[in-house]
Formats: sequence, structure tokens, C-alpha cells
Amino acid sequence: DRSEFTNALNNLGLNMTQTRIDKLFDLINGNDGDSSTDYIDKTNFADFLLQKYYNQPALQQYQEELLRAISPKFNVDGKHAKADTMTSFNTDEDEEMAMKRHLGLMVQDELSKIEAESLFQEELIKRKTNTSNGQKFCEETNAEKWDRYEVAYWVGNILGFTYCMRRFFDEKISGSMLLFRDIDEKTLIQVIGLKSIHLNNFQRRLENLRKIALKELYDAERKKQEQMRQQKEKQQLEKKMDEERVKRNS
Repeated sequence: DRSEFTNALNNLGLNMTQTRIDKLFDLINGNDGDSSTDYIDKTNFADFLLQKYYNQPALQQYQEELLRAISPKFNVDGKHAKADTMTSFNTDEDEEMAMKRHLGLMVQDELSKIEAESLFQEELIKRKTNTSNGQKFCEETNAEKWDRYEVAYWVGNILGFTYCMRRFFDEKISGSMLLFRDIDEKTLIQVIGLKSIHLNNFQRRLENLRKIALKELYDAERKKQEQMRQQKEKQQLEKKMDEERVKRNS
């Protein structure tokens, strides 16, 4: 998203004002003709880097600034170029080939991740459809006893946050950990990788899950609060009656 994009450019040491960074973000985001989402994926980014902007000097300037910042970070022939040693290229074609090679490795890595995620999803669906043990997989009323597979399924397939569902699984987050607030907002964002823009939505959905799974506890809490309210009203009424009695006697 825009915030992550800004942080990434700052980490690369790119000397650009926030206004120009926002402009660059909008250019890359809308490069595929769709700027309705405020998010840049790897395809948008790669297309912007490799596209030729011969008759668009403003776009070409942004592209060149970005390339100069990124080029030293590329993995060329299996070796990482250090920040203090600029990778040199004899021609523009050499630089473009190095970029394409690096982007090719990125694509291969992304495909491997997609394959792993697909296998993981298949395992979750298999568990969801398996009823041989007599228990319903990811049943919300039984959320306190969820294992990490059920938590991952709920996060990815119920809430729709597929990008971080595997992190819940890898960190062995159970249903009871979710329900009894063992995970705070900092952990959700920094460790699990939940995007800050999704935090409020996640918390609302989790609170609804608590009400379903911990209905008895919620009912007991509401009963306790009602008793306290009635006791307070009774005390106030008794106090008022005592005051009126004092007035009459005086």
C-alpha cells in the first residue's frame, strides 16, 4: 500500500519528497489502467520498470530515479551488490537484461509461493470437508477448541485475509489464543503481517466470534452488569428516601 511503498523507497535511500513519492505511487498504480485500488502488486511494479517512456519525459525521469536506486540491490550472477559499490553496466541493454533476470527470479519465487499456498489451501479444504470424526471443522461455536488449521481457515476463507493466513498457522495460533486476547495489535501487524488498514475489520469480526463462542461467559457478564445496575438504582432510591425522611422530621 502507499505507506509500505514510501517506507521501501526511503530504505533504498531514494531522495524524493513525499509529494513526488505519492505521484510515483499513483503512476505505477494506474499503469495498468486501473487505479481504483490503492495498492501496487509486483506486476504493476515490474511493468513500470521495463516499459519504455520515450515520449513521456516526466515518466521517464521517475523511472530512471527508481532504477538508479534499485540497480545496486539486484542479485547479479548470484552475488549481492553492496550499497557502497555501484553495479556498472556497459550498455543500457546489459542493465535491462540484469533487471529482467532479477525479475525472472522474482517471478519464479512468486510461483513457488503460489504453489505452496495452493497446497496449503487444499489441505484446509480437505479438513473442512472431512466429517469422519463427527466434529465440524471451523465451527464458530467451538472456536475455543480450534487448532491452527481452523484458525488459518477462518482468517483466510471466512474473513478473506488470505495474504496472512499462513502466518497464523506458522505461529501456531489456536482458537483460545484468539478468543482470550493473547495476541495484541502490535503482534498482529508486526509478527503476523496483518495490514493496518484491515485491523479494525479483523477486531470487529473477532469480537463477533467471541460473542458466539463464549456466549455463556458473555451472558454471565451481562447478568453481572445488570445486577450491579439494579443494586446501584436500589441504593440511590434508598438514599433519596432517607433524605426525604430527614426533611419531614426536621
